[in-house]
Amino acid sequence: ILAPSLMAWIKDSRSSGGTRRRARRNRGSPTRRPVRSPFLFPFGAPAPGRRPPDPRFGIAGPTGGPPSEHRCSSDLHACPCGYYGDTSQRCTCSESAVTRYQHRISGPLLDRIDIFIDVPRVDYEKLTDAGAGEGSAEVRARIQESRELQRRRFSESRLSANAEMGPVEVREFCQRFLDEAARALLRTAVNQLALSARAFHRVLKVGRTVADLGHSEVIAAAHIAEALQYRQRGQG
Repeated sequence: ILAPSLMAWIKDSRSSGGTRRRARRNRGSPTRRPVRSPFLFPFGAPAPGRRPPDPRFGIAGPTGGPPSEHRCSSDLHACPCGYYGDTSQRCTCSESAVTRYQHRISGPLLDRIDIFIDVPRVDYEKLTDAGAGEGSAEVRARIQESRELQRRRFSESRLSANAEMGPVEVREFCQRFLDEAARALLRTAVNQLALSARAFHRVLKVGRTVADLGHSEVIAAAHIAEALQYRQRGQG
């Protein structure tokens, strides 16, 4: 997701590049093949060896460009037909097709996503259930309280939310507040799930947010367990 200012910057760069290439052709000088930006390849299938974008800033060209803070939310089927893992509809894809489809998005890019949530088919009974769940107003109030807590936490820095924390802030605001059970669970997860350093920090940041939503200063084992459940299956 690119900010409008970044899209305008890319458009201007392309137009100016075309003007320079036409000028070289008019002078009779050989033209070089333009370098393709690492951020402009199809987002759904990053080419191997290219560095995925930073989770908060888009790189508009090989030499960098104007930063654009953004948040990405997307949905993805598990296979080409969309029924892999469905309990009611049989998947018609072969195992090799499912593997190729799921590998179209590289592991390093998936590792930069904070939360993965499986959305199964909704049963008829749940669709017609008259029981009222938690309302939007209540959810909004809890989120606003959590965001206000985070703003107070980072009032003396340039940060405003847990997602923006770097390694230094993670040590100060997350690792220091882990209880013993949470430390043991996190140690086991790192060893058994082969979490990368990036995934380790993301689990801590999500755990910090879960604790904030529960009005808890201490990050308990339950908070870390919930954060670990949001990691991509089979990914670090």
